[in-house]
Amino acid sequence: MVLVYTGPRLSEALRLDWDADVNLSERTLVFRRTKNGEMRTGHIADPLLTELALVPDKERHGKMFPWADKCNVYRPLKTACRRANVPYLSPHQLGRHTYATWLRLYAKRDLRGVMEDGGWKSINAVIRYSHVVPGETAKAVDLLPPVILNDANVKPIKDKRIRLRRS
Repeated sequence: MVLVYTGPRLSEALRLDWDADVNLSERTLVFRRTKNGEMRTGHIADPLLTELALVPDKERHGKMFPWADKCNVYRPLKTACRRANVPYLSPHQLGRHTYATWLRLYAKRDLRGVMEDGGWKSINAVIRYSHVVPGETAKAVDLLPPVILNDANVKPIKDKRIRLRRS
């Protein structure tokens, strides 16, 4: 859930420390060492806050995740996917890809907003992760002005509709 709702790389998430990086009352996670070298703060969404609040107080110290290396995550994740009979998605697909896509699809963020939210350095980097939003083009095309076909030679009318001559 940390990956899906805050969009870090797996290595960034595995560095999270309860004492230094997690503030449930302010609903923030701080990713101190990122790929691009810039610290990033992630907002804790309601579903993630609910799960993190369930972690007993005595376990909210030190490293958030027990894995020493990101390679240790793949096998348990593959096993869980197989048991749940769902397709395997890598932690990167679950995290960065889902986060960017959900920001576009559900939060209606534009590419610049996704870039800022996820700590990407360029729009080109975001485009790789920000999958096509279904129906976005259809909604945009529906906003175009109507066209009226007319046999006569007529000029455009004032109500923003355009009249075209049949040729």
